[in-house]
Amino acid sequence: MVPAALCSLLFTPFFYMYIKLGYFGWRHEDVPKDYEPSQGLYWFYIAQLFYNPILALVKCSILVFILHIGRTRKGLPWMVYTGLAITVLHAISVFFAVLFSCVPIAAIWTRA
Repeated sequence: MVPAALCSLLFTPFFYMYIKLGYFGWRHEDVPKDYEPSQGLYWFYIAQLFYNPILALVKCSILVFILHIGRTRKGLPWMVYTGLAITVLHAISVFFAVLFSCVPIAAIWTRA
């Protein structure tokens, strides 16, 4: 849980900047006329890179807890290790899918 909490703490300022620069919660008429969403989208892209690893770390911590309390049950360790392997592989694949979701990467937050 500690790595998940640390990643969550790292995730928070990036998501905050996305919310702040995206003018979420503002009335449409209060948003500046020259509003350019590219800065907010940049922060959102970085926040996305933290989000899926946080989910994977939470899932892994739950699986490790299940392993700890049920180690004596026959077959349970193999199920937990299989779940851990699938979770880690999924987290890695989603991380790289998000990282390279658009090439060039800067096209995610710029209109050009």
